[in-house]
Amino acid sequence: MDLLKYSFIFLAISFILASPDSGYAGSSLKKLSKDLVKLEDGKLIKAKDLDLSSKKYVAFYYSANWCPPCKGFTPKLVEFYETMTKKYGDQFEMVFVSSDYSEEAMKEYMEWGKMSWPAVDFKDREDGFLRDHSARGIPYLVVLDQSGKEVLGKPEGEDWVYPGKLLPDFEKLLKEG
Repeated sequence: MDLLKYSFIFLAISFILASPDSGYAGSSLKKLSKDLVKLEDGKLIKAKDLDLSSKKYVAFYYSANWCPPCKGFTPKLVEFYETMTKKYGDQFEMVFVSSDYSEEAMKEYMEWGKMSWPAVDFKDREDGFLRDHSARGIPYLVVLDQSGKEVLGKPEGEDWVYPGKLLPDFEKLLKEG
């Protein structure tokens, strides 16, 4: 009986620690920081000295070069990012999560879209943490706080929401600091 009781407790604790909203996810942001790349002189290079866990908010942008709605939204997000970075750059970071079919397509899309923010390395884009925070469609934007808890994304009971609807709420979050 004691073995069954302790097994249940162990499983419950394991489930809580693995939950994306548990605070343990904050360490996933730190780990993910090591898997980031950025576009520099037409090449994808490791993004050094970037610790996502030090930011108050991290926005993950799920998108792809082959997706027409994504290509329609990306310029709006780039403009939003540039404006918000000037005002609140110390509070947040944007991270691109590619749904492209190749690293080359991801790089081309980042160049085309003028994405100045980091991206998850193509080989690491299927990470369980990233999958936990994705939606059923793209383009998709989700904003996490330092603990890894979703603060903006898909509404309760929804599978996806157009990312443009989140930008005013994201700006409000940043203003409130």
